[in-house]
Amino acid sequence: MNLTITGLVTRIVPRGSINEIKDFDQGFLNQLSAGVNIGADFVRGNNRVASINAGANLGWANNKTEATFKVNTILNEQTDAPDTRRFTSSLGIDHSLGGRPRAGVSLSYESDENQQLDYRTVSTVSVGYRIIQEQRTRLDLSVGSGPTAEKFTGSESEVIGEGRTGFSLIARPNGDTKVDLSAFLFPSLFDFDRLRVEADLTFAVEIIADLDFNVSSFYRFNSEPPVDVDKNDYGVNFGIAWSY
Repeated sequence: MNLTITGLVTRIVPRGSINEIKDFDQGFLNQLSAGVNIGADFVRGNNRVASINAGANLGWANNKTEATFKVNTILNEQTDAPDTRRFTSSLGIDHSLGGRPRAGVSLSYESDENQQLDYRTVSTVSVGYRIIQEQRTRLDLSVGSGPTAEKFTGSESEVIGEGRTGFSLIARPNGDTKVDLSAFLFPSLFDFDRLRVEADLTFAVEIIADLDFNVSSFYRFNSEPPVDVDKNDYGVNFGIAWSY
């Protein structure tokens, strides 16, 4: 039986030319990825003021497990307008259960002066399924739950049980273009009137090797914020990103 290798180009290797087949095992450094980005936010909720946006990411992956760590901050210090400082960080580990089923854990942190959010930490255990698994496109669906701890300015801190369901899409239509899109619903497990939504989109085009121009946006919705703030929060950022 011949061996068929399918990718950008399909190759058929005659059986007599095959000496041995082994799992592909990269060295540890080759499994690492990293990047930094800096840019400006020109739209932030109802504020049409420019602010600095900076972030970094670190990832590691082999043929079964993927781990990512991301941080991002918005800095806007003004004397004649409200501050819009925002800080987010996230850690996620995703593991293949064999084939397309997957299991994962995630931990995220967020603080947001524009929303009077002192902090929110979200811990989730989830299971998922990889709907699309191709060389340039990956689409995952997942469902899970876990505790969420949060505190808004002027209110007591509280711990809430939340579900988590949604999708994440990574697409590389060609070598110069990248699209990352994720959207998740966080329904309360006990207060059925409460629902949060988190969605993030990044579109990047390579300028030169490892240096991209990107446009990114985020959207947050909270159906029942405990303080008098807008239920919706969003931002649009233009920037430069370097990746390894």
